[in-house]
Amino acid sequence: KGNDLMLQGNATIDETLNLTNNTSTGFSSNGYGVVPAGVMDSLRSYTVLLEATPKVLSAAPRFYDFGFNSGNSLFLRANTLAAGIKYNGGTTTMVSANKSLEAGRNYKLAVTYDARQGVTSIYVDGMLVASGIENVNEPYMIAALQETKRSYIGRTQWWDSNVANDNGDYVGTIDNFYLFNVALTLEEIAAMQEI
Repeated sequence: KGNDLMLQGNATIDETLNLTNNTSTGFSSNGYGVVPAGVMDSLRSYTVLLEATPKVLSAAPRFYDFGFNSGNSLFLRANTLAAGIKYNGGTTTMVSANKSLEAGRNYKLAVTYDARQGVTSIYVDGMLVASGIENVNEPYMIAALQETKRSYIGRTQWWDSNVANDNGDYVGTIDNFYLFNVALTLEEIAAMQEI
């Protein structure tokens, strides 16, 4: 709250970032949060923690999508749950979970990337649901190309592209969003998320 997040569109914040009035592809009126530029400047290993209650899960909505355009971003999407990176307009790489999320249910989500081992992991409610080495580029590499002014919570980088209808904004609430510059252990994630 305060200096850490700028609200855009119809987003409101009380105890949570409320994006329940969004529609998957209502980009001109949807709400979202923007984190400070430069958040990825020296980011190698990382952990993202968040708590989310999706209202609608369609058009591959993004919980977060940090970068500067649709060709350069680091993201977590729902439906299918996947953590990915797109670097320098190249192929999008993703680690995908076999677990599907349900609308109306509250989830504690975590994504880690261990730069030393090149492993991305996704956790749902303290359980490992995906792990892989598909994501080979690191976040700082995106920031080295251009300032990351479009680092969104609840919005897709693809909103202004020709495939926007397949890559939607998030509809629901997001709370307890944290970004760390280290890959936390499962025990540390569970302690922080009170699981």
